[in-house]
Amino acid sequence: MFETTALIVRSELANLLEQENLAARAAEAEAARTKAADGTAAGPGQGGNTGSGTSSNDGKRGATGSDDDADDGTDDEDQAARRERPLGAWSARAGFRVGRVDSEHYAYGPLLGVGYDVGDFAFGLQATTAWPLELELERDELVVELRRHSVGLSAQLVLYDRRELRLLGGVAGGALLYARNTEIRAGTLSKTPAEIALSASFGVGLELQWLPTPVLGVALGAGLDLLTAPPHFALQRAGGQEQVLHRIAAYEPWAALSIVLRP
Repeated sequence: MFETTALIVRSELANLLEQENLAARAAEAEAARTKAADGTAAGPGQGGNTGSGTSSNDGKRGATGSDDDADDGTDDEDQAARRERPLGAWSARAGFRVGRVDSEHYAYGPLLGVGYDVGDFAFGLQATTAWPLELELERDELVVELRRHSVGLSAQLVLYDRRELRLLGGVAGGALLYARNTEIRAGTLSKTPAEIALSASFGVGLELQWLPTPVLGVALGAGLDLLTAPPHFALQRAGGQEQVLHRIAAYEPWAALSIVLRP
């Protein structure tokens, strides 16, 4: 009896274990099918996204290429404009200059100059003169007539060069000459002989050039010159004492407008 009962229990346990194994295998197979199905469904979607990203990037590359083409076109035009202005070219100019010689007086007059361009550098030689200035001193009893002349060299660097416009900046140095003549209108003063005062000058300046053609253009310049020995005018009193009546400023802001010819 006990043996029969044990055989029945053992048979039931074996059936339970076999059912559990079958259930586990079925669950594993179902999980594998589900995973395979999910992977297949995700695959086309990822491929589509990849294709869309590629198209978008291609579009961006196309737009970038278009911008590069536009920039290249502008650069080509600028280079063509520069080629129209040959390196190592001579130029000549004539114009009008105004400078402030002191707090109350300005010197106006013509200018003439020649220049030579080498690459991005421009070198020039320029001469200026001015109409006479009259300085009334010592209660209008004394009048000083002053004539200003100058000659100088300049070296400039091309800061901007696009087609019809050029911007240059640089330094200059030269000699400044003041010719003085004195006139006595009243009183007991006696005048001294006419004389010339000489001073060196150094300065900086900017120039904007408009060149509508390779041959003819207009230049507008401005700058500041410093004088090493600005002249002054004085009375010689009894006993050798000197009374200074007026001084020319040690610095001279100026502006000039000229026509530039490039033969």
